[in-house]
Amino acid sequence: MCCLEILCGHLRDAKILPPSNNAPSKDEVVKNMKRFAGIGMRIYVTEFDVNMHDSVGTDDERDERQAQIYSDMLSACLEVGAEICPNFGFLGLIDRQSWYNGIGLEDADPLLFRSD
Repeated sequence: MCCLEILCGHLRDAKILPPSNNAPSKDEVVKNMKRFAGIGMRIYVTEFDVNMHDSVGTDDERDERQAQIYSDMLSACLEVGAEICPNFGFLGLIDRQSWYNGIGLEDADPLLFRSD
């Protein structure tokens, strides 16, 4: 089986009102992972983060949407199984260490935790 890095994971919550976002649904991701597996490829999810820079709502609403996106994407990988998706990696853990800070998006809050 060959390898394909399909989700180099920089998803983003869009500038539109909740619950809409531009992250793919879990079902869409599962379908695509299976499609690539059907042609003999494994899926390695790497550098996963969720950019919340343009996200609207309260901090709690934004955190809830971000958590749901993380949950859906990891669940998709787990659902197809390790034979298809043997890896799910994050770009980091703490927002203050995010690469977005270096490009002027200090409010992206893309990682799992805000502080250590």
